Amino acid sequence: MRAQLLSTAARLGHSIIDLYVLAIGRLKSMEPRTLARETDPEAKHRDIGFITDYLAELNRQMSIPLAQRNWGAFDELAEIANNYELIIDVNAREAPTTQLVQTARLFGSQLRQQQPVAGMSKQVNLTVVQQFRMPGYPFVLITTDLLQEGEDLHTFCANIYHYGISWTPSSMEQRIGRIDRVRSLTDRRLTVPRSNLPQEDEKLQVYYPYLPDTVEILQVNRVLERMNHFLRLMHEGLSNTLKAPRTIQVDREMAIGRRKVEPITETLKSAFPIPAWALNTPAGPLAVDEQVADRAIARFHNLRHTLDLGPRLSWAPDGGDGRLLGTMKLRNGRGQPFTLLLRSKSNGRLVVRCISPVGRVEIKNAFWEIADLADRSSCRIGVILTENEKSYDLTVEDDVLLADESHDVERVALLFSRILTFADKLEREHFGSTVDHPLQDFEDDLRREGIHAES
Repeated sequence: MRAQLLSTAARLGHSIIDLYVLAIGRLKSMEPRTLARETDPEAKHRDIGFITDYLAELNRQMSIPLAQRNWGAFDELAEIANNYELIIDVNAREAPTTQLVQTARLFGSQLRQQQPVAGMSKQVNLTVVQQFRMPGYPFVLITTDLLQEGEDLHTFCANIYHYGISWTPSSMEQRIGRIDRVRSLTDRRLTVPRSNLPQEDEKLQVYYPYLPDTVEILQVNRVLERMNHFLRLMHEGLSNTLKAPRTIQVDREMAIGRRKVEPITETLKSAFPIPAWALNTPAGPLAVDEQVADRAIARFHNLRHTLDLGPRLSWAPDGGDGRLLGTMKLRNGRGQPFTLLLRSKSNGRLVVRCISPVGRVEIKNAFWEIADLADRSSCRIGVILTENEKSYDLTVEDDVLLADESHDVERVALLFSRILTFADKLEREHFGSTVDHPLQDFEDDLRREGIHAES
């Protein structure tokens, strides 16, 4: 689905501009039907050339800082890839439960007929709103109070201009609240780990345009003063009321002279004092102490001695770190490596996970076959989508919940039988592997299993 969203953006989004320019440059023509000559024997080479040129252009844009070039296709696609979950959440929440062929139509309907600047009044145009929540067009959205409430516009916008001013501070805050939200562009900028304070241009930018030397400057001053007063009331004195007049005495205000309204920068105080006892409450006992953890780890590592399967089971040296590695000799004579991991649930119950590696496969080529196997199996199939060099990228794994300690051996033995038998079957029958890999081939990667879940 991620690939489908990216390909749709490349065909219908801002990226099409770069692709169109490349096509014109290669064809030396702007004739609409130049590309439609299917009988052209060079058509295949031409298509490959388009792809090569497009990838070269993306690579060129990627290698040059954005401050030194124009915003382009790479920026749109990179932002979509980096913020994929956020985009799905705000624009296509139903997509994960929809058939893939239907999500293509969904993404296409949202990205069609884009324009650099969009406007809205009288009624909400949901398509334009969804397009504005994407990193590409429209770059500017001009709207009346229609979008003052109910729509989020924060995903890729960090600037708001008030061309019309409301006398009510809450109305102004409602407008700003369209982009001043959790997971907004500004929020993502400011919450990354950093060693320095944010610069002014990294913060949310709110503008109040006005005509100089006119009554508009008085209106802007009054609104900013009321908003500052409103913020202080919300924090320091909810019982107060804001009773400022809705008119301006121009002669009086002009006599006072022009003044700059500074934004509030100091820390605001709570309107509800915190009682001393709430700050000095003694800490209660921990739900789980060190002794409970030590007993759980000892119980887990005791499986090396109590799980007696004779010469069929051989253990690797025990690292005492909540994981056990070994090899099980199956009835067909083949050995199947595994790792056991100890975890616990929130209710204190212990969980043992067994992971057995299948080996290296071409995930892209075997994806649908693997998905079909997972649907029909009683185990889980793990796929490691990574470009890093590993000894395996396909595993079979599952969990067992431990009950009374006297049943640990039976429960883990059944887990062994189910996981290791299926892993060996998958390796032999579906991927044609006749090589019986020893534990040493997988040991380094198996010892790292589960670390990603902890970090």
